[in-house]
Amino acid sequence: MPGRRQSALMLHGLQQSDREWILARLPQSQRSVLQEHLQELRDLGIPADPQLAHAAGAGAVDSPAATLRLADAGDMQLVLAGEPAWLLRQLLGMEDWPWRDAWLAGLPTAQRERVLSLNAPALAPAAAAALLEQTAARLAARAPRAAASAAQTDDWRTRVGQLFGRAA
Repeated sequence: MPGRRQSALMLHGLQQSDREWILARLPQSQRSVLQEHLQELRDLGIPADPQLAHAAGAGAVDSPAATLRLADAGDMQLVLAGEPAWLLRQLLGMEDWPWRDAWLAGLPTAQRERVLSLNAPALAPAAAAALLEQTAARLAARAPRAAASAAQTDDWRTRVGQLFGRAA
């Protein structure tokens, strides 16, 4: 399930006050996207069930992709430094990473153009999983702050805030 839809499903199952608290702390662009998804859930008649929120969030913060979503551009500069352009393009093509634009802006122009000009054919599922796992492991080794935040508690405000790279 794409990250934003999963986040909306988690928010949908929370108490209204918790949902409003979380949404109020997000940038307007993210808040608008989530509000659209929340409206879609209401329109479809999907109940605002806390069990549904729990199921949507099960393992979300523990996955390699979720760990990478929590990183910031500076963390990813450290982790991806020296990697070949084809590998960077593959990673960028896997998801709409929150740090993508800032990370690209931090690259030298020639490298950024090289990365963006490459074709990124879909990887085999095992290869894609390995790339995510290895990148998340490097993040944990090089940027302990980001990796530690991925392992925090079941407090909903903290967990949903982590999905958006925001402190609760």
